[in-house]
Amino acid sequence: MAEHLFDNYVHFSEERLRALGTPRDIAAFLATTGLPEWCAPNTRFGPAGDPATELPLQRIGAVQYLGLGEDRDDNLIALALGACDIWVLSAQGSPVYFAADVHELSLSLHEFQTCIDSAIAADSQAFVQARIPPMHLESFVSWAKSFNPDLVQRGTFWARELVRLGLPTQSLDPIRIHGRQ
Repeated sequence: MAEHLFDNYVHFSEERLRALGTPRDIAAFLATTGLPEWCAPNTRFGPAGDPATELPLQRIGAVQYLGLGEDRDDNLIALALGACDIWVLSAQGSPVYFAADVHELSLSLHEFQTCIDSAIAADSQAFVQARIPPMHLESFVSWAKSFNPDLVQRGTFWARELVRLGLPTQSLDPIRIHGRQ
């Protein structure tokens, strides 16, 4: 992934992540590569306020989550400890799937930012005004469907964000091959 795409990256404490039982490769990725401090779609990573602040832990049922950042609505973007997949936690509902792991999270943020940047090159207010032409969003959907179709299944973070930006929901329907799913 090209680091120049984002202005700043947040690096997490490998020791803290390992102490929470995070697998070595995930802890190392978050400590060395990190996640963008801010990126489209209005997501922010890192502890709120003081960088010395510990990342929040939240338990929902039997699953404990480690907060990595927040979405546009200040919902926690979290790593499920144990399974290591990424979820958005909202006080108003069940966790919403974001990505299979931090590597996929990073790649999907990069791919999405690339699509948004191409739309902004044509219209500087496209993202702010939520008027991204579908052709720009469809390139992200094509990438996601080929990389991991679960990313854009209905009800996921990415599906909701794409629909919010105006992508027709039928663009998210499963790929059909010879009339079958």
